[in-house]
Amino acid sequence: EPASLYDRSTAITEISSLSNKIVACYAFKNIGFIYWIGSKSNDVWFVAGLTGNKTRLFHFQKTGAEFESQLPPIIDNTPPKLAPLTYDQARKNFLLACFSIFVPSSFQKDAANGFAQLQIIPIKNRYKWTVDEASYVAFKFTLPSWNDGDLKFLFAINKTEQTKDFTSSKTQFGLMSADGYFNGTNGLGGFDNYQHAELKNYPMLQKMLPYSHTFDILEVKKNHLQPGKTYAIWFALKEENHPGLVVAATIDSQTGTNEFGMLPLK
Repeated sequence: EPASLYDRSTAITEISSLSNKIVACYAFKNIGFIYWIGSKSNDVWFVAGLTGNKTRLFHFQKTGAEFESQLPPIIDNTPPKLAPLTYDQARKNFLLACFSIFVPSSFQKDAANGFAQLQIIPIKNRYKWTVDEASYVAFKFTLPSWNDGDLKFLFAINKTEQTKDFTSSKTQFGLMSADGYFNGTNGLGGFDNYQHAELKNYPMLQKMLPYSHTFDILEVKKNHLQPGKTYAIWFALKEENHPGLVVAATIDSQTGTNEFGMLPLK
């Protein structure tokens, strides 16, 4: 191109990676701000801003420095103002990354008593998030295709004789799905109802958990769940020596009771 077409305020400079010296400088008129450059052998492509806050993809060959537009202007090139991630947003990304490797579980009925079976979430299957230094475990399950009732769930610290003196701060928990973070709008982590209870008021359950003192009951309404979809209830464990959790789950309907039993709230 004739020199009169060049505008040195918008230029692409080629530097040798061996000598660290300038090899050539290619400048163009009325190009605007250059956002991206890619090259292969003698061909160079770049995305640059034009008038009207639009961008185009350009191409030129270094021999002759000829260039031409390849695409019509379609993108607003105004740089977005990105706010830093909040704690909840960062944890959301972490948990979504963990979702696929959370160990699958299922609703089970205890053949001995007919109630929903207590299941241990193995502490070895935990994933540490370096931001808050907590370890995360989850009860991952798929709702039955016939789901016709509310999800009922309980959990407690899995204390044994060896860990009966363990104390913990309040356990954080939440409900999520594979395609998004199910936050909820009531501060209950996606659950519609939450109750903290003392085991001494439930003799049968206390007998099952002789070294624990309290437990939590969670509920999600049927219309907030999708039959056949996979969810996970996650827990943040702050202590390195946390003994883990024991959980039970069922569907609160006649079909759910027949299939999985009621929660052992006796």
